[in-house]
Amino acid sequence: MDRLNHICLRATYNEWMNGKIYNVLLCEFPFGVSRDNGAPIDSIVAMLNHLIIVDTLWLKRFTLHPANYSALAPIVSSSIPEDLNQIVSDDLATLHHHREMLDSLICELVHSISRIDLDYLLCYKSKRGAIVNGKFFNIIMYFFNYQSHIREKILDLMRQADIDIDATELIVPVPSGIEL
Repeated sequence: MDRLNHICLRATYNEWMNGKIYNVLLCEFPFGVSRDNGAPIDSIVAMLNHLIIVDTLWLKRFTLHPANYSALAPIVSSSIPEDLNQIVSDDLATLHHHREMLDSLICELVHSISRIDLDYLLCYKSKRGAIVNGKFFNIIMYFFNYQSHIREKILDLMRQADIDIDATELIVPVPSGIEL
């Protein structure tokens, strides 16, 4: 599979898994969650917030690419998140809406990237102030790998709370015509 197809597949899987997590949580807690739902649920909400903040930070960094992706227009005017653990919302429906917006933006972004764009050396400043340079493809892959890492933590917390998510394997949402 070439690199463009790979990042498109990762974006599709990302959107599918995030939707699956929120749909299960919204069914499990139709009236929302409160601070006294217990440690696993509070931690799930904190991790959902963290993933939104981190994705926003990465997308903000992606606006530095000279291709000036129109998909990132909503991110350009947003501020850089100050705290990786800041709370966007405690409301699952609000978080879900924000997550859907980000996932749609990510899918639109990856479908607008060209092969040449993937080799661009992107330079950005880390949260600790270090200057980081990396090929855009490698940075995008780190972005998706980090999402998977955080989602696995969320899934583990869901298992601790006896919330069943069912299948999470990558093979489930593979669009027809893409060879693995």
